[in-house]
Amino acid sequence: MPESLEQRLIDLLLQYKAFKIEDFVLKSGRVAPYYIDFGKINDGFGLIALSEIYASKIKELERSEFNESDVIFGLSYKGLVIGEACVTSLARDGINKRFAYDRKEEKKHGESGWFVGEIKDGDRILIVDDVFTTGETKEGIIKQLRKYYKDLRFGILVGVNREECDEEKYSCYDWDNIKSITSITKVFKHLAETGKIDAAAIGKFKNYMRQYGTNEAKKACEAIWPLSLSKVIKN
Repeated sequence: MPESLEQRLIDLLLQYKAFKIEDFVLKSGRVAPYYIDFGKINDGFGLIALSEIYASKIKELERSEFNESDVIFGLSYKGLVIGEACVTSLARDGINKRFAYDRKEEKKHGESGWFVGEIKDGDRILIVDDVFTTGETKEGIIKQLRKYYKDLRFGILVGVNREECDEEKYSCYDWDNIKSITSITKVFKHLAETGKIDAAAIGKFKNYMRQYGTNEAKKACEAIWPLSLSKVIKN
């Protein structure tokens, strides 16, 4: 049986050391007990593998849950690389889509503005990025795009959903069209089942998710790792 897209992505992150068990300060100020950096996937073979995973997921979604997108939008900066690689991979399969991305600062000369690429009123835009945490950045881009174009429709595809919520600001429950290739609980489950993580690290992850995780993620953690962690970790 061929590997699932989810397993392929987890293996790729581990191969390129793009996933680490260590404390990491997020943009929100939270201190997470793990670190994801898609920027570590930084050579040709890795980018080809990553683009094929994302492109396969896009084709899968467009057959079922999303309408076909007109534009693949790469969210700067990590998503920019992913998006550009995606449209190239899709084109090899005969699927031609436009590609666009955002600038961090508005350009005042030449091809001026906040965005690069062709976007039209009424476009269906699929935003691609590495991870989803609170959704703040993605919400900001959607609001900005809607200032310049009319009747846009959006979907969002990320590699890893961190399954976090901030009830006072941005909650993943507010998004109807968030899709991910895998989730952080599934990444940790894989690490536990393959003996790549110890009970202390899982306990730290569970405590973090108890504080910041979505309700679904909290339930998943308790189901995967009951009180006795030693039973689910290979020696």
